[in-house]
Amino acid sequence: MSLHRRTVLAAAGLGLAAPAIRAQAWPNGPIRLVAPFPPGGSADLLCRLLQNPLRASLGVPVVVENRPGAGGAIGTAAVARSAPDGQSYVLVFDTHVVNPALNPTLGFDPDKDLRAVMLVATAPMLVATKTDKPFQDIAAVVARAKAAPETVTYGTVGIGSLAHLTMERLQDVTGTKMVHVPYRGGGPMSTAASAGEIDMAVASVVGLGGQVGTTLRALAQTGETRSPLRPDIPTLIESGVPDVSARAFWGLMAPPACRTRSSRASMPRWSGPPPTPPCGRRWKGRGWTWWVPRPRPSRPSCASRRRSGPRWCATRRSAPPDPRAIVKPVVSFPGT
Repeated sequence: MSLHRRTVLAAAGLGLAAPAIRAQAWPNGPIRLVAPFPPGGSADLLCRLLQNPLRASLGVPVVVENRPGAGGAIGTAAVARSAPDGQSYVLVFDTHVVNPALNPTLGFDPDKDLRAVMLVATAPMLVATKTDKPFQDIAAVVARAKAAPETVTYGTVGIGSLAHLTMERLQDVTGTKMVHVPYRGGGPMSTAASAGEIDMAVASVVGLGGQVGTTLRALAQTGETRSPLRPDIPTLIESGVPDVSARAFWGLMAPPACRTRSSRASMPRWSGPPPTPPCGRRWKGRGWTWWVPRPRPSRPSCASRRRSGPRWCATRRSAPPDPRAIVKPVVSFPGT
């Protein structure tokens, strides 16, 4: 389906250029979407799902650039340092708001050097294991971890990721000790999990590389309630782990001069996934909830912020950079 140029821009959250560059034609060259993780993970796939509709509507190349490393900080830094000309964007997720607490030398200021453009999607994570592993549910994992501390392994996309924090909280609640194995992205992690190199992998459906139902078996999902897209998978709470829930998010960010109030006002109210049929089917099949922008008259704060959340605080003292000592972080995106 052919989409109007402005509609696609609003859907992708790219908006209009800043006042200083409005006189120039936009776009005036290729649009760069940076995925700060390796190919095969959720950030990479989301960028590629947005790539073709944007390219068809704008009439310019839309280049997806993978810049992995440091929990997404390397690719994010590349966009933070880029010119505020409306040509460069980065798709971040939960590690973006945790990285400053783990690494004070990021090379950029997340609050000053970037602005949130749009929340793109949210999804619960899955705790999955290889199909030939003995674990049939979370209770079996907890029992094994209690019987043999520090022998059960789990993989995530990195230290301080939402998956890591969730599993650390699970261990606090259940009184267990497991071994965290961080990877540079969902692609390498899902490959390792499918090969049986780790006992469990924790990520969104996309981060697990589409292996759930083939080489991997889902034990639980991390949302407070069951996702309608995965109604057969119990939550951690239903599995006997009280007060542990989390949803991953993905959002577009850009240098601060790239978003204006007028771009907010042009965001339509979407009632579903990206409207091109092939993209919509793939979106739903990956388990994402497409975020519906809701324009508001007041201007929100788009800076990263942290708020105290008792579920995420450490239950015992530990020296940084243990992520259990970090309070629950959030980013305020326009229209949320």
